[in-house]
Amino acid sequence: MTSVVHISEISNILKHVMPIHDLQTFLIGLYSLDNIKIIDVSKEQYLKAIGLIDEYGIDPNDCLALVLMEEYGIDEIYTFDKGSRK
Repeated sequence: MTSVVHISEISNILKHVMPIHDLQTFLIGLYSLDNIKIIDVSKEQYLKAIGLIDEYGIDPNDCLALVLMEEYGIDEIYTFDKGSRK
């Protein structure tokens, strides 16, 4: 599972290293996969994430991942971030 917010982060990184048409093809392919659930994010979920910034010392989108993991009972995450944790 991932969220539209996190897909947007991926898109923002990839747009610097691949042609826009390739990015478009990649994103369409990602959204077409049956084995990946891509969820929307509510204002309330994002506000909850913002409230965790000081506690964890990581950016709001990383905090959002924590919020979503808790809400969906997920206990494992795949990331390239080396975010600091208090």
